[in-house]
This record gives sequence, structure tokens and C-alpha cells, in this order.
Amino acid sequence: MFNLLRLPPEVISHIIGCCSIHDLVTLCRVSKAIQVFSTRTLYRDLSFNKVSLLLKCCRALIKRELSANSVRSFRIELNDLGYPLFAFYRILENALRLSSKLQDLRIDNSEFGFQLILSACHFPCLFYFQTRLRMISSLTEFIYRHSSTITGLHLDGELLEHLSFLPEPVNLPLLTSFSGNPVFVHYIQQEQPKLCSVKFSALETLTLTDTEASNVVNHLREIAGESLECVSVIGSACSDPLPKYIAKYLNSLRNLGFVHLNTLVNEMEPYIFSAEDLCEDVKLLLPEFQQLERLILNHVPFGECHTGLSVPDSHKFVTDFHTLCPKLKVVLLPNKNGWHRCYLPESGPSNVWMPDSLEDIDIDDALWLFDMLFTEGKKDPSCIGKVIVSATKMYLEEVDHERRINDNPNVDNTE
Repeated sequence: MFNLLRLPPEVISHIIGCCSIHDLVTLCRVSKAIQVFSTRTLYRDLSFNKVSLLLKCCRALIKRELSANSVRSFRIELNDLGYPLFAFYRILENALRLSSKLQDLRIDNSEFGFQLILSACHFPCLFYFQTRLRMISSLTEFIYRHSSTITGLHLDGELLEHLSFLPEPVNLPLLTSFSGNPVFVHYIQQEQPKLCSVKFSALETLTLTDTEASNVVNHLREIAGESLECVSVIGSACSDPLPKYIAKYLNSLRNLGFVHLNTLVNEMEPYIFSAEDLCEDVKLLLPEFQQLERLILNHVPFGECHTGLSVPDSHKFVTDFHTLCPKLKVVLLPNKNGWHRCYLPESGPSNVWMPDSLEDIDIDDALWLFDMLFTEGKKDPSCIGKVIVSATKMYLEEVDHERRINDNPNVDNTE
């Protein structure tokens, strides 16, 4: 009989890591040796949306040291929290305090009781922290205690402006990524710039005044400087204050993302802000970003309105973007419509843009791509001719193969 324990420990861990939660629970009862491996996997990444499951797991962590030491990620997103008793927070606090090797903590609830839990906890290995808790002194103190290890921070809570005093900024020397409420940028300090990625993903982004947006971006420029490479922002349009000031003060970015929330409504009917509108809006900002290499655009449409771009329209916007930003290499348009700039043998990047996927391209689109490539080939036939032929052949073969499979399910699909 094959003995699993004869395998190297890393192989055993990999095998057990492929098991379902039900199987892991069963493996815990096989033997003490197997129990160690299965427990480490079972408790490594914990996520809860129900109070009963959270309490049951917390009691197991308190009871068994091995379980608590196995926790690396802990996420709380409770849908049925209601009005919990003090005992609930006490059990959760005891479980977290025993999870000394925790690396990733996410609390997606805003109840004040979680602030009290954080006041009593310290995790020496914590590198990512995410929360919707309000920004008060207990939260900034928790961040301060972990300032020497945190590299990623997501703060999506509220700032209580009626407080008699505001929390002090925290020096986070290792922080490389921040996301959430833009106003919380003011509570980040760095002596040596390390921050390279910022995502303003909170709905508070929509309500920023012109002065607030200017202050946020200016502070971001002061603490990050040239280290900042990527910024993403949601909004009601790219003409909002925040995108405008990003274009004005952070024009050395290499990666830029805009997500438009298409939920503006008036008294009579929804205002439909289409993908075309978004692209035209973005074109007004792009001249400032001469170092830009990657542009990502998306929008959340209202209702079931269809606002996708055709292949010819997509190509036109992408080439317009490239004209404004000469170093642009990758563009992702709404509805996961990705385009990349082709590289030619021995000559580097070209001015030819091709879609990333053939999934939604039909014969008409393929023929349009052929015409486009043929037109580009006329401009520089010496270096692009072979690439045009091979690329077009590949596209037509794949499209034709997909069509034959759809027409005849019995076609061999092994090639």
C-alpha cells in the first residue's frame, strides 16, 4: 500500500492543498501526521459571512494552537451581524490574538466593536490590511503598530469630521499600494517614496470637491513622487475634479485606469453614459500622460443597456490614444475589450494595434482586420509585410475553425 508520508513534505502539502474543505476535515481524522498537514491547509485562508460559522471557527482556534498558528488570511464580511453581544467580540479577539502568524486581515464591517478588537491585537507578520472601519484614533494606532510590515492598505471607511481632534498621519516605510477612500491619503507618510500603486475605489470619490481633490493629489505627489506608477479611479465622468488633478500633477504615470459608474439618473429617465462617451472623455486627459504605457477603461452601465464598441470603433479609439500617448502599449476598453501594440522582429514596437482575444470576432471583423493590416503594410512593406500575412492567416484560421466547430459539433477539436 502506498504511504503518503514517504513523500517530501512540500509534495504532501501540495496534494492536500487540492482537497476540498469536506475532504480536509476528513483527513484531520486519519492520523496525527496527516492531521498536521490538513490542519495547516484547512485554517490557512479563512473567510466568513455568517456569525455562526465565525464563532465556531474562533472556538477551534482558541482550543488548538496548531490551528491558530496555521492562519495566514482572515476575512470578515458578515451579512447577519445585527447587534452582537460583547461576548461575540471577546471570542473573536481571543482567536485573533492567538493567530500570531497572520499576514492578511480584512474586516469588511463598520461596527465599532471591531475597533476595540484591533486595539488589543498585534500581528508581527501582517503585510495587508483592509477595513471599512471609520478613521478614528484606534484604527490609526493599529496601523501604526504594524507600520514596519504593512505593504498593502485598503481603507474604505468614513472620516468623522465632527471629532474634536483628527488622527495623526502614520509613517509607512514599506507601503507600496493603497486603495479606498481618497481622503485617507492624508494619513500616510513616507520618508523614502515606495508607494507605486493607488486605487481610489470608494464611493466617496464621487463627492470630492475641487479643493479636496486638489489636496489629495498634491499630498500623493509629495509622499510618492516618481515612485508612483499606477493610479486607478472611479467616478461619474473623467471630467470630475479628481481625474483632472491627476492629469495635472501626476503626469509621469505608466499605468492609468478609469471606471465610470453609469448610475446618474434624473427625474425622468436614466442618463446613459456610453463607452464612446467615456473614451471621448478620456481623450481630453491623455495629452498630459506622455509616459503612459497601459490604459484601462471600464464602466458600470445602467440597467441592461448595451454600450459595447465594435472592432473598427475600438481600433479608432486605441489609435487615437496612441497618437496622444506615444509610449502606450496596452489598452483595455469597456467590456474587456483588450488591445495590444504589436512588436516586430528586429525593429521593436510598431504602430499596429491588434485585439487580445478572438472570442467575439466574426468573419466580418476578421476581414476588417485584414484590410487594416494591409493598409498599415503599405506604409512600411519592408518590415511589416510578413507579420501582416502571418497575423491575418492566424486570425482567419482560428475564426474559421471556431465556425466549423459551431456548425458541426463532431469536428475534431484536438488540433
